[in-house]
Amino acid sequence: MSLVVESRSPLTPLNKGGTRASIASLKLEHITYKEPKMPKLSILCVDDEVIILNSLLRQLQAAFGDRYVYETSENAEEALEIIEELQAESTDVIVIVSDWLMPGMKGDEFLIEVQKKFPNVVKILLTGQADEAAVERAKKQANLHRYLQKPWSEQELIACIQEGLAKL
Repeated sequence: MSLVVESRSPLTPLNKGGTRASIASLKLEHITYKEPKMPKLSILCVDDEVIILNSLLRQLQAAFGDRYVYETSENAEEALEIIEELQAESTDVIVIVSDWLMPGMKGDEFLIEVQKKFPNVVKILLTGQADEAAVERAKKQANLHRYLQKPWSEQELIACIQEGLAKL
C-alpha cells in the first residue's frame, strides 16, 4: 500500500505576469505498524508416566481453556530442550509441574536447573515418592512454589497454579 500526498509547492509561471500553483505528488513508502507481539504463555508437565501427563493435561485444559499452551515431557532432559525451543518461538513457560522420581535427572535437580535460567517460572513438585531432603533442596535452590503428593486433588492443583500465577 502506498500513500500519495499532494501539496501545493513552489509557484510556477503560468503566463506573462501570471502565476499558478503547481501540484507536486509525493509518493511515500509503504508504512506498516505491527502490534508488539505478546509472548504466548505455556504450562509444562514433566512425568515419566504417560497416564499422569494425560490426566494433568485434561485437568489444566478444563480449568484454563486456551489461555495457555500445554506441553508435556517424559523426562527432565527433554523438558529442558522443550523450554529452550519454546523460548525460541516466543513462548514463555510460566508454570512447571514436575514429578520427582524419573529416569535420569530427578525432579528437584531439574527444577534447580530451570531456576538458574528461568527464575520466574512457577515450579510445582507433584510426586508420591520424593524424600524430604529433595523437597527441601527444591524449596531452597529452585524456589519451589509448592510440593503436592500423588494422588493429587484437581482443585488443589488448580488453586496452587493460580496462586503461583498471581505472584508473577
